[in-house]
Amino acid sequence: MKIFKPAQLSPEWWDLKVGKISGTRFGQVLSKKKNRLVYELMNEIIAGQCDMSIFVDDNMQYGIDNEQIALDLYTEQSGIKVEKVGAILSDFFESHIASADGVNCENGIVQEVKCTQNGAIHLERFFEGVDSSYLPQCINYFAVSKEVKEVHFISYCGYRTEKPMFWKVLKREDFQDKIKLGLATIPEIEIELKEKIEQYSF
Repeated sequence: MKIFKPAQLSPEWWDLKVGKISGTRFGQVLSKKKNRLVYELMNEIIAGQCDMSIFVDDNMQYGIDNEQIALDLYTEQSGIKVEKVGAILSDFFESHIASADGVNCENGIVQEVKCTQNGAIHLERFFEGVDSSYLPQCINYFAVSKEVKEVHFISYCGYRTEKPMFWKVLKREDFQDKIKLGLATIPEIEIELKEKIEQYSF
């Protein structure tokens, strides 16, 4: 697993993200619907930077404030050590990364933490599993590195004091079709991106 060490939201991390397909964009890679992914990537490459004007609402701030608490509870209950990293670099494409909340390289496990203030969402995750909106982000970890065997989706809700944290295990073998689709589509996106940049620059 090729690890990028500088922390998320650091200047080095923002530089890495320029023109990259990451977890939040992997759903666009997998989608059969027309989207503007190529233009988003093109915009960043031409500008030489990402849009760093992130609006942090109350829910995002709750996640920022509680992510480490969730990881500490996870380590305590699972016995799995977590290394904080900035990103995992693709085994295959320079344009492809995954920003993990934690990794355990020894066992090929990636931790993805989602904190919520909504107790009902936390309960739904317990019974129904990973939110559909976050599933492409989780699958992206398998696509970015063949060494990722499991993704542990950690849900944290401090308001559910009886069970504030739990995790769901996603296994590589259950997403082979999506992984193959993503790995087949990224080169197509890279070609289209290069052609459009050349046309625009002419």
